[in-house]
Amino acid sequence: RSTEFFGFFGFFGKVAAFIGPMLYTVLAVMYDSRVAISSLAVLIIAGTIMMLWVDVEDGIAVATAEDARIRGITESE
Repeated sequence: RSTEFFGFFGFFGKVAAFIGPMLYTVLAVMYDSRVAISSLAVLIIAGTIMMLWVDVEDGIAVATAEDARIRGITESE
């Protein structure tokens, strides 16, 4: 199960590495470099605001419970 999360994380890391430079390039060509930088600033601010709703303690608890469940299954086999 953890490999699924790492794959998901890796995929979105690659998507972000593609979209950021592409967005900057398109907006810099169409408008100006100030507009391009501003669009990236908007993305960073939006991401920061979305992170306010992430409950880290709950995520740690879920991950710990899942690890314990997986260890219990693999140790009994």
